[in-house]
Amino acid sequence: MSTNGPLGRHRFPCGVLTALGWMLIASTTLDRPTDAQQSDRARPRADYAISCQILADGDYRRAFKGLKSSSYLQAPNRWIDSICIFTMQGECLFQVGETVAALERYNAALELFAQYPDWLRRIRFPTQLNPSRRQINPAINWGASRRRAIIGQFPNSLPSFQLNQAIQGNQIVLGRPDARPVRVTEIVRCIALAMRRRLEIMGPYGEHSPGTAKLNVLLKQQHLTHVNHWSQAWVSVWRGLALASAAKHAQAAAELQKSLLILGRYDHPLTATALLELGKLAFRAGNFEAAANYFYEASFPAAAYDQYVLIAEAFSWGSATHMMRGLPGIYPPLVPASSWANRDSRHLQAAMFVRTAEEALHLGEPKVAATALLQARRVMARRDIAIGRIGARHAFQAAILEFNDGNKESGAKFFANAMAFQRKASLWINHVALVDTAFMSGQLRVTGVVDGLYERLLRDPTPKDWAHDPMECFAILTTSLELPMEHWLELSIDRREFEKAIQITDRIRRHRFYRTLPVGGRVLAFRWILQAPDGLLNDTARLQRQNLLAKYPQLAATSRTVAQLRQQLSAVPLVPDNEEATRQQQKLLQMLSAVSQQQELLLHRIALRREPAEYVFPPQQDVKELQKTIPAGQAILSYFITSRMVHAFMLSREKYGHWHVESPSKMKQLISGMLRKMGNHESNSNVASRELGDSDWRPLGHQILMELTNEADVGVWDKLDELVVIPDGILWYVPFEALAIENHENATPIIGKSRVRYAPLVSLAYPTRRHMSPQADTAVVVGRLFPRDDQAVAEGAFDRLQTGLPRTVRLPDKLSAPSGLIASVCQRLVVLNDITDAGLAPYNWSPVSLDRGKAGSTVASWIALPWGAPQQLILPGFHTAAENGLKKGGNGNEVFLTLCGLMSAGSQTILISRWRTGGQTAYDLTREFTQELPHRSASAAWQRSVQLMMRSPLDPEQEPRVEEGDEELSSTADHPFFWAGYLLVDTGDVGDE
Repeated sequence: MSTNGPLGRHRFPCGVLTALGWMLIASTTLDRPTDAQQSDRARPRADYAISCQILADGDYRRAFKGLKSSSYLQAPNRWIDSICIFTMQGECLFQVGETVAALERYNAALELFAQYPDWLRRIRFPTQLNPSRRQINPAINWGASRRRAIIGQFPNSLPSFQLNQAIQGNQIVLGRPDARPVRVTEIVRCIALAMRRRLEIMGPYGEHSPGTAKLNVLLKQQHLTHVNHWSQAWVSVWRGLALASAAKHAQAAAELQKSLLILGRYDHPLTATALLELGKLAFRAGNFEAAANYFYEASFPAAAYDQYVLIAEAFSWGSATHMMRGLPGIYPPLVPASSWANRDSRHLQAAMFVRTAEEALHLGEPKVAATALLQARRVMARRDIAIGRIGARHAFQAAILEFNDGNKESGAKFFANAMAFQRKASLWINHVALVDTAFMSGQLRVTGVVDGLYERLLRDPTPKDWAHDPMECFAILTTSLELPMEHWLELSIDRREFEKAIQITDRIRRHRFYRTLPVGGRVLAFRWILQAPDGLLNDTARLQRQNLLAKYPQLAATSRTVAQLRQQLSAVPLVPDNEEATRQQQKLLQMLSAVSQQQELLLHRIALRREPAEYVFPPQQDVKELQKTIPAGQAILSYFITSRMVHAFMLSREKYGHWHVESPSKMKQLISGMLRKMGNHESNSNVASRELGDSDWRPLGHQILMELTNEADVGVWDKLDELVVIPDGILWYVPFEALAIENHENATPIIGKSRVRYAPLVSLAYPTRRHMSPQADTAVVVGRLFPRDDQAVAEGAFDRLQTGLPRTVRLPDKLSAPSGLIASVCQRLVVLNDITDAGLAPYNWSPVSLDRGKAGSTVASWIALPWGAPQQLILPGFHTAAENGLKKGGNGNEVFLTLCGLMSAGSQTILISRWRTGGQTAYDLTREFTQELPHRSASAAWQRSVQLMMRSPLDPEQEPRVEEGDEELSSTADHPFFWAGYLLVDTGDVGDE
C-alpha cells in the first residue's frame, strides 16, 4: 500500500529498508495519541473484551457469537489482533467440548502469529516498569504466595509502528510510519494460550507434528523482540510451550523458569501460564509435591491479571494432585476460591464447587458433595457452563452421588449424560484420532514411531490414569476404537511383528466386549478383584483386593458374609429332598442375594471413583509366554476380520505364521451355502431325507478349509492332536470340526483326526489351573429341545445321565430362588430345553430357561455378583444365525459376546449350539459328553462323543426335524446336521483322565 504522509514519498532501493525503517520507527514521536485515545482505538477492540467477559461468566456460545462477528477475521483485514479473536473462539469451543474445531482456531491463531513473528519489535515499550497499584478486589482469600514477586503494571495498550510501503519497479516507497495502538499483553497471552491448548489437544502426536517443528524453528529466532529487553520473558514462555510440544521437557522447564519474572522482580501476565505448565511437567514426571506448589502459585498472578479460567485450571490440577498424594481433607483453596469468584466469574465459581464435590465424594462425605453440587447447579443456571466441560464433570459427580444413595438407575442416567459429552470432548480420544489420521494420510511415516504412539494411546487405563481423571478413562473404554486398532494391527503385520499382531487382535476383542458392559466393564473388573478365585488373579489384582478390603470396611464385611453363606450352602444339597432343607436353602440364597446387591451398589459407587482396578478378564497374555504353554501336537488358529480381508494366524509351541483371505463377502457366501446344504433353512423347519443323504456340503466345506488354512497339506492333520480355533465375525458360524480334509465323498472331517475346541480370545485358549472337584454336582434342566420332542426322550436322557454320572440332580420346574443365584452355587449345568429367548443375546436371555423373563434369570444377572457361574455349561438348545443359513444376517457378535459374558461370570467349558436339532441324537450327544467331562479334557470328551454319534443308529421317528421321503436315510447319524451344530468353548483345562 502506498501512502502519502506529511513526510512525503521516499524512494529506496530494495535491501536497505530494514535498517532505515527501524530508525524511522524508533524516532517517530509526532502526533502521539494520549493513553485514553490509544485505549479507545486499541486492537483488539472493546467488543472483544466484552466477549471475553461473557466467556468468563460461562456464556460460551454468546461469547463465540460476539467474537465471530468481528470484521477483522476477514482475510484481507487480518492482523495480529485477530490472533486474540481466533484464540478466544477456540477457547469457547474448547469449553463446550468441540475439541477438533477448537484446535482449528488455535492453529489459525498461531499461523497468523507466524506471519508476524517480529511484531513485538514494532512495539514502543515504556522506558521503565512500575509495581501495579491495582488492588485485587475482592482480596485473595485462599492464602498467600510464597514467591517474593511483585505484580508488575503493564499499559493496557501500546503503539505498534507499521511501515507504510509500496514497491515500484525495483524500489520500495516508504510513507510515514503508522502508530496503531494494540493490547500487547492480551495478544501475548493469547499466543501462549493457543500454544498450550494445542499442546493439550495434540498430546503425544504434537511431538511429531510438522506444525510443532515449524513453531520451534520460528521461536529459535533471536530477534522476536527487542534485544536485551524485558519482553524476552514472554518469548521464553512461548519457547517453553513449543519445546514441551516437542517433548523436550527439560529444555521446556528451563525456558519456563527463565520467564517467571521480568527484571528479576515483576510477575507479568504470562507468569501464571508458565507456573501452570511447570506444574504439569512436574506432575507428569511424578514429582507431585513440586507440581502442587506450581499449581498453587499460579493462582496468584492469574488472580492479579483477572485470568479466571486459568485459576480454575490451576486449582483443578491442584485438586487432582492433592488426591493423588493422599493428603487429608479437601484441597484448601477450593472453598474460599468459590466465594472469591462470586462476583466476576461463574466459570471459576462453578468449577470450584464441582471440584469440591469431587473431593468430598473421594473422602466419603456425600452431604458436603451434595451441597457443593447444588451450589454449582445454581451458578450454572441459564449459562452454557451446564453444557460444557464443567457441566459434564458435574453430571459425573452427580452419578457417583446417586450410586452412593442407592439410586442405580438415576446414577446410570447421569453417567450416560456425562459420557455423551466426554466422548466428544475427550483429549485422549482426540490424541488417538490425530495419530490415526496422520498415519493413514501419510503425514506420519516412521512406522516405529507410529507403533509406539498406538501402543501408548490404545492401552488400558493405568492406575495413574484413574487417579488423575476417571472421566477420560471411561471415555476411552466406552468409545469405539476398533478402526485405529485395526490400523495398528495392519501396521504390525506390515512390520512382520506377528506376535504383536495377535496381541492386538485380542485387545480389539477385549475392547469390543467392554463397550457392551455398564461403565465400560469397570464394575466387572471390581467383581473379579473382589470375588474371583485367587488363582485367576494376577499379582496386581491380588494386591488391589487387599487394598480394596482395607479401604472399604463395609466391602470387607460383606465379603466375609458371602464366604460364610457359600460355606453353609455347600452343606445343603443342590436340590433338597425335604421341606426343611428347601426352606434353609431358600433362606440362605435370599441372604446371599441381599448381600450381593449391597456389594453391587458398593462397587458401582467405587467404580466411578479414582480407585485402580486391574482388568483381569479377559486376560492380556504375552504371546511368547502363551506359546510356551501350548503342548506338542496342538495349534491355535486365530482369525480376525477387517472390512478388506480375513487375517489368519497360526500359533504352535515352536512356530507361528500369518496369511489372509482376500474377500470376507465371498467367505460369507461359502459359509451360507454350506450351512444350507447341511440342512439349515429355518430354526424349526424339517430337513428332507434327501438333504441328509447328500454330501453336497463337502466340497464347500473343503473349499472353506483350504482358504482359511492357506491350502494346508493333508499331512498336517495327521500330526495335529488338537486344534484351538479363535473365530471372528461370521466365522463363529463355521463348524470347523466338520470341514472335509480332502475333496472327495468319503473325506475325513477334521474331528476324525483332531480334537477341536474354540475360545473367544487367544488369551483364553490356555489353562487357568482352576480345576473342578471330582465330587461336583451336575444340575439338569429337563424340558424339550424342540417343540415336538417327546418329553419321555428328555426324561430318559436324564435317567441315563444320572445313572452314569454320580451327584446328578434334576432342577425342579419351580425354582426356590432366581436361576442366577442357583447357577452361582452350581458347578456343572446341563439345560435340556429349547432356549426360545436366545434372540435377546448377548446378555438378556435366560440360560436356565425355567424362570425365563423373571428378575435374576438373565446372563446379565449371572455376570453380576455373587460371582461364579457353573464352570461347565451345556446348552444344546441355543440358537444363532447359522440355523437359517445366514439369510437373515448375522455378524457373529451374538455368539462372541454371549461366550464372553458367560466366561466373565466364571464358566470355563461351554457347549453351545449354533443350531439345535432336538431329538434323540441331541440328547444322546449331550449325555455322552457330560458324563465324560470328569474323566478327560473337554475336547477329548467331545471328540469321543461325536465319533460315537457318527456310528450310532439313527431312528427317524425319534428325530422331529427329519422329514422322511422317498430316499432311504443313512442308518447312522454321520451327517453333520446332527453333530456339527455344537460349538465347544474351553480353556484347555484337563480333567482326571
